[in-house]
Amino acid sequence: MTRAVRMGHHDINVLSEGDGERHFTCLHGLVDTLDIWKRLAPKLQDRGRVTRIDQRGHGQSSAPPGPYSRADLAADVVAVLDAEGIDQTILVGHSMGGIVAMETALSYPDRIAGLVLIGTTSECREKIAGWYERIALAAMPKGRAELLRVPDKGHWLQIEAVDDVVAALDRWLEKFEL
Repeated sequence: MTRAVRMGHHDINVLSEGDGERHFTCLHGLVDTLDIWKRLAPKLQDRGRVTRIDQRGHGQSSAPPGPYSRADLAADVVAVLDAEGIDQTILVGHSMGGIVAMETALSYPDRIAGLVLIGTTSECREKIAGWYERIALAAMPKGRAELLRVPDKGHWLQIEAVDDVVAALDRWLEKFEL
């Protein structure tokens, strides 16, 4: 069951499941929700505790007045870790979630045990930035369903290759003995 973590002027919707010493935090992409991880989360739970976050302005999380910086979104992640009593986590980020994961790792390195980045980048050209802005603006009134009418919306992570992601993660965890 999800719960709201109060961040001062906004709430972040969080779902934590599983247990164990190892911890994973899943961060979704632009105009997505924590539900994107529903197929991967159970496999990660076999390896430890999993926390999925609706980032601010997404899913069931509130949307304080923006714009939001990468630093703001990284601070939200760390505030969730604090609220959940988690000292260190492996961040799993898709697209925008990967950008937030990288910012969190750079700003709070002692809190991050590792990064799993899926379909993300550390920067983008002006043309791509405009594309992301159109996606965000199209999704504002009605959420992700509105994007069905945006012809250049791209494709969203379906995590069809869950077993491949988990196998790669297992190899990585063994290599670094995490």
